[in-house]
Amino acid sequence: MAICACGCGETTAGGQFKPGHDQKLRTKLEESAGGLVALARLIDSAEEFASGKMDLEEFAGRVRKQFTR
Repeated sequence: MAICACGCGETTAGGQFKPGHDQKLRTKLEESAGGLVALARLIDSAEEFASGKMDLEEFAGRVRKQFTR
C-alpha cells in the first residue's frame, strides 16, 4: 500500500491515488497556477528551460510573473 499522491495522506489500494484523487490534484494544480492555460504556459516554460532554450533569469521571470498577477 502507498500514500495517495494528491497529498491527502490517505492510503491507496496499491496505485498512486485513491479513486478520484488524481482529479483533486489536477484541479488543485490548475487553480494554483491560475487556470489550465496558465499551467500549460508554466510547463512550456519549464520545458524550454530544461532543454537549454531559456536561461534561468528568463525562466524565473516568467514564473514570478505568473504567480504575482
